[in-house]
Amino acid sequence: MELNEFMNKIEELAARDTDNLRQIQALITCYYKNIGAIMFPCNNKYIVRASPNGEGEIFSNISRCSYNPAVQNIYLQRCNYPEQQVFYCSMYSDTDMASTSMTCLMETSKETIDNNVNRKYITLSRWEVTRPPEFMGTAVLGCKLQ
Repeated sequence: MELNEFMNKIEELAARDTDNLRQIQALITCYYKNIGAIMFPCNNKYIVRASPNGEGEIFSNISRCSYNPAVQNIYLQRCNYPEQQVFYCSMYSDTDMASTSMTCLMETSKETIDNNVNRKYITLSRWEVTRPPEFMGTAVLGCKLQ
């Protein structure tokens, strides 16, 4: 299965009114079982995360910058299921063509922009990496769904 077909099927399942989490999980499992993955180590020392503030909210601790405490507000995204915590962040690059902070801000405020909201407060935090993260590079081999 090509990536576009996989993404379209996930979006179609997620848009239905019925509880189809098992179908989504099966689709994801099937897709990733058929991908050849190569691990790439990373030597970046810092990552950046953007966390949306609630109305009038001021963050008073580190944990509030790491995960969203309102799990009921977490919906299906590219790396998690509804109400599942994932630490989304951006990594510095060696080019002038990318801005780590701007990437975080744009990813975090996309819904705000889509919904024509005039103002949104977001807290940016910079994290020092204590062990080098590894990333997967993939080559799609194909998948058949029943």
